[in-house]
This record gives sequence, C-alpha cells and structure tokens, in this order.
Amino acid sequence: MFLEYTFNPPPPPQQHHSLSQAREEERRENYAQLVMTDGHDLVPNPEPVDCRICYVDLQPGEGVLLRECLHCFCR
Repeated sequence: MFLEYTFNPPPPPQQHHSLSQAREEERRENYAQLVMTDGHDLVPNPEPVDCRICYVDLQPGEGVLLRECLHCFCR
C-alpha cells in the first residue's frame, strides 16, 4: 500500500486569519451544543438519517439520537 502525499502551501496570512476565526467560531458553537445536551439521553439528530423502525427519511432535528449507542430513529 502506497500513500500519496500532496503538499498544499499555506494560505495567505489574511485568509489564514479568517480560517482560524471560522474554526474558533465552529468550536464555540459545538461546545455550546455539547453543554446543552450533556444531561439528556436523547438528543436531536444532527444530520439526515433513515429511521430504522419506520423507514422514513429524517432531516436534522426530526429524529432523536441515543447518546450511548448513537442509534437514531424518529420521534
């Protein structure tokens, strides 16, 4: 097995700063969401899934996710 490595030069300083700010904002949003759901066993599904019980396509927030096993199904 051979690994292919592609070198991408770093972005210009101004663009790099914007990327850093965007990443930091995303981290803060993720942390806030984690804190909100910390005490719950069921949390809204964060991405589209198929309910394995009734076979319905669920958009984000239409179903629930079990925190322990990550099974997702409709409400």
